[in-house]
Amino acid sequence: MMEQEVLDIGSEQIPYFRTDEFSKLMLENEMLIKKCVGSTENSRLISLTGSGTAAMEATVMNIFDENDKLLVVNGGSFGTRFKEICEIYGLSSEEIRLDHGELLTNRHLEKYENKGFTGF
Repeated sequence: MMEQEVLDIGSEQIPYFRTDEFSKLMLENEMLIKKCVGSTENSRLISLTGSGTAAMEATVMNIFDENDKLLVVNGGSFGTRFKEICEIYGLSSEEIRLDHGELLTNRHLEKYENKGFTGF
């Protein structure tokens, strides 16, 4: 369930993107996210206007190539989509399949240690 405060904000008109109000909002978002992840002041944030799948695809396309070997944790729809995107781009990948509610542990990862994986 979403908090009422979030629902109230969601019911408001979104600011038009060619205004000072929108620019200030985006700069504030960038500052807050950079603070959360501990990045430097010179770092920049890319705000991708798309779905989570679009973000996963943009990541795969821009970070990995045919020389990479990826380990995908598949515990549901997110992991399934990520695995499919790897296959679409012809990337070598293996998956750790988890049952619903199963936690990823070191035990799951041990057999993949020192096996040439370049992405997780």
